[in-house]
Amino acid sequence: MTQKIELKIEDSFLGFDYLYNDQFITDPTLDEDGEFTVNPMEYYGVTSEQVDMIMNFNKTHDLSC
Repeated sequence: MTQKIELKIEDSFLGFDYLYNDQFITDPTLDEDGEFTVNPMEYYGVTSEQVDMIMNFNKTHDLSC
C-alpha cells in the first residue's frame, strides 16, 4: 500500500513535503533540486490529479511577475 501524499500551502505555494531531503516541492515535474524532469507519479508518488492541482494553483497564484 502506498502512502497518500498530503498537499498544503506554504509561502503562498501549493505543494508537499519531500522528507528525503526535507524540502517542500512546488513543481512535481522536476526533481528535488529542480535540475531534472521526472515522472511525478513514479518519483514522488503523487497522483495526476495532485500534479494538476499543484501546477494550476501555483501558476494562478504566482506573485513573482
